[in-house]
Amino acid sequence: WAAGGAVCGYVLLVRTAAPFLPRWPRNPEDTKVAATFAMDYMVGSGGSLLPTGLLGLLDNTRVLGAVRGAGTLLGPLNLLSTTARSLMLPLLGRRREDPDEQLRTAIGAAAAQTLVLAPLFVALQFIPDSWGEQLLGDTWALASLALLPMGVDSIFALISAVASSGHRVAFAATRSLLLRLAVGVPRPVVVLFCGYTWGVAGAAWSMAVVSMVNAVIWWISYVDLTRRASRPPTE
Repeated sequence: WAAGGAVCGYVLLVRTAAPFLPRWPRNPEDTKVAATFAMDYMVGSGGSLLPTGLLGLLDNTRVLGAVRGAGTLLGPLNLLSTTARSLMLPLLGRRREDPDEQLRTAIGAAAAQTLVLAPLFVALQFIPDSWGEQLLGDTWALASLALLPMGVDSIFALISAVASSGHRVAFAATRSLLLRLAVGVPRPVVVLFCGYTWGVAGAAWSMAVVSMVNAVIWWISYVDLTRRASRPPTE
């Protein structure tokens, strides 16, 4: 799989006459922003993946099995969500000169994506036990407990991603990193504590609650960012 992707990439380089070694103008400001966004991505990915890995230390991996099983069933929803996220940067970037219009576009995009994914999310909640057992085997009994909260987690993660894309379009790298640290660092602690205290339901619902708080914080910051950008410069 990795080799095939590499071959496709090099064929594309040849077809487009692009340089084989990546180069970019060594603009100090752009390089600084890119490095900060790289750290932002690292913290965000770590904050979401680390709790799942550490859950294996709790309760003889029952909690981890439930979370992984529910994640498997939510795979189509997460795939659509990931695809939509990749479209946010160009969509919002085309409206960078008008912050108010960009904000309206972001709100509309978040609402539209939520409405598209909501039927799939609701349908997953009504999977018959016989189907669940065929898909996940014995894990279904535990995964079914985590399916609803983890679906909520996925929906609010999508909503947060729209606001996060708005920060990237505005090149607000430092603000984005600080927000990511404020929410991403406590997440593993909260999830592990709730999983240890209340088991599968505690871990899954703590993920959902953290995701809700995350969405609220990101959107408050994004609204503030666009309002600052839309103010006329003071003489």
